[in-house]
Amino acid sequence: MNLKDKIISSIKPYGIQIDENKAELLSVFIQELEEWNKKINLVGTADTERIINELVIDSLLPLKNILGHGSVLDIGSGGGFPAIPLKICCPDLLFSLVEPSDKRVSFLKQVIRSAKLKNIVIIKDRIEDVSSSLIASGYEIVTSRAMSPLPKTIEICGRHVKDNGMLICFQGDDAMNLIEISHKEAKKHRLQLEDITPYKLPGLKKYRHIIIFRKK
Repeated sequence: MNLKDKIISSIKPYGIQIDENKAELLSVFIQELEEWNKKINLVGTADTERIINELVIDSLLPLKNILGHGSVLDIGSGGGFPAIPLKICCPDLLFSLVEPSDKRVSFLKQVIRSAKLKNIVIIKDRIEDVSSSLIASGYEIVTSRAMSPLPKTIEICGRHVKDNGMLICFQGDDAMNLIEISHKEAKKHRLQLEDITPYKLPGLKKYRHIIIFRKK
């Protein structure tokens, strides 16, 4: 089975359906990631199966909550998750990726060139230092994966969510406890819990959770 078909078959059980063109672009991304990961540590162990099962699927699970237009801010983009898979599957969304590492920024720029992605920019800086480069009124969608525990993620990201916009967080098996201890920080940023989706990734025993807050 070629890489494109493997991607399509792996994500289908999760209710994610994409066309062959998007699968091809995801293949380009994965191949670049594997090559770069040999030189710089982007995602730890980077065999193809793990990238698809633990990173690509994880990144694409919020698709059911995302409209096909608007602005997205991804904070701490690292190896491109969830921003690059989401951009590939939602090409009309306008993406801004914030990443402070020179090497990771170089990787992300290479992926954007290789996959010929449009309407996506990279801001090389820490999120705490880039206010002047961001949309002052906020973004329809703000994402952050594996950057910080939930309370810290809300503290960092909540201010950048537009009114009626979403904050999409990726958390582990202790999500309900984290939501409870994040209540004050969420209230501070007018974020209300809208949806929580538990799921298991292939080969992993523990549940993960997609947590979505809406700014009211």
